[in-house]
Amino acid sequence: MIKKHIKSTAIVFAFFLSFLAFFSAQWYVNIFGTIGFRAIIFTLFSSMEGTASGIVYDWLLKGLLPTAICTVLLCLFYFLRFNIKVTLKKAVCIIVCLCLWAHGIVVTEIPLLISGMITKTQIYDTEYRSPKLQKIAFPKQKQNLIYIYLESMETTYLSFEEGGGLKENVIPELYNLAKNNINFSHSSDVGGWEFVTNTSWTSAAIVAQTAGVPLTLPLLNTVPKKDTNLLPGITTLNDILHQNGYTQTVMFGSKASYGGKENYFKQHSVDKILDYNTAITDGIIDKDYFVWWGMEDHKLIEYAKRELTALSKGDKPFNFTMLTADTHHISGYKCDLCEDNFDSQYENVLRCSSKQISEFVDWIKAQPFYENTTIVLIGDHHSMDQQFFTNNVDNNYTRRVYNCFINSRVTAKNAKNRTFTPMDIFPTTLAALGCEIENDRLGLGTNLFSDSKTLAEEITLKKLNSSLNKSSKYYKQNFIEK
Repeated sequence: MIKKHIKSTAIVFAFFLSFLAFFSAQWYVNIFGTIGFRAIIFTLFSSMEGTASGIVYDWLLKGLLPTAICTVLLCLFYFLRFNIKVTLKKAVCIIVCLCLWAHGIVVTEIPLLISGMITKTQIYDTEYRSPKLQKIAFPKQKQNLIYIYLESMETTYLSFEEGGGLKENVIPELYNLAKNNINFSHSSDVGGWEFVTNTSWTSAAIVAQTAGVPLTLPLLNTVPKKDTNLLPGITTLNDILHQNGYTQTVMFGSKASYGGKENYFKQHSVDKILDYNTAITDGIIDKDYFVWWGMEDHKLIEYAKRELTALSKGDKPFNFTMLTADTHHISGYKCDLCEDNFDSQYENVLRCSSKQISEFVDWIKAQPFYENTTIVLIGDHHSMDQQFFTNNVDNNYTRRVYNCFINSRVTAKNAKNRTFTPMDIFPTTLAALGCEIENDRLGLGTNLFSDSKTLAEEITLKKLNSSLNKSSKYYKQNFIEK
């Protein structure tokens, strides 16, 4: 009798897991798009503290609920006595489970992950340029840096006429900032970079832009533990600035622990990390206040103004880094400042974000410290709001991530019609501060202000993406194990 109960429980559990694999995979792809299995593992199993409740509820509704319903139905078919042979019922259930698992495996691109795990790349051995070995010369008068990651910000949100993917430009202020300052583009108008392997979620995008490599951790190491180093052997933008006397603050409107970001910045030379929790301590929000991922961007910007004012009074150059959140999927967060100019909430949120960032830039320009300050406005990665793009953007349109460099110390020799990646932003940011970089290369990135070709231009983006998907002994030994 006990064996029979154990067997029945195992069968029910097998049914449940099969449907869970199917519906969860389908939900993830519909919500996030095809961003790769590493992103799925990292997102779901790194620190989820502070995750927007809407995403959790959406999974409960579209992932767990249909799993429970279908499991019950298949159990009824299997266990109840119908005029069907037991062998036939078993065969049907086995086929159903196998099909469900096959679907989940295919749509989450697990075969591509496995292929990358069993094949090797030499790209780091031959192309990686360590900041420890490259000469980086800072100007005598060091430039402050304000680096603002704009959540999910793309040039796709521009109009058709401006090279975007929508009927109307929903981020006109950001377009004008890019148009009137320095924007690195794939075209002769405002543009950016397209999809790059293992840089397609926030933590990976931050690593790519500050260290010049993708976040390609071994699968068993994909989830960083709370108090362990994330890429301890690598030298990042923050490490370089620290070595050259910069005071550094990073600020989030969410809890900094989410996705390992606090871990990464803390262990790579950042002096102060401010987030939702410190905002309560510092009186920006009440202790019981929580919306979206923590607090909306207009409160984050007020917090940023306070911190920038304090940083500017110090006797050292500063680096202030900030990550917005209102434009995160699903559909963004519509705050009190948002207007109803468009049919979709996401477009209204994007327009509101564009206005807020533009006004923030105007405030920075009015401050005494602006003369010696470079501002970088940059998307972290492509938006994961898959349904918005399915409903509003042509499937054949190639989406690009936004970038804008304001008050750079140098001018670009060739900013347009480029093929580049977020890894190129690493040396490009230092160049914008007036740094001279040996051979214009750091990490796998190339200084875009120079006329040197990027790796994507030298070997093609397709071949570069293929190499970045593969495993590397060099990456493991030099970035992870040190």
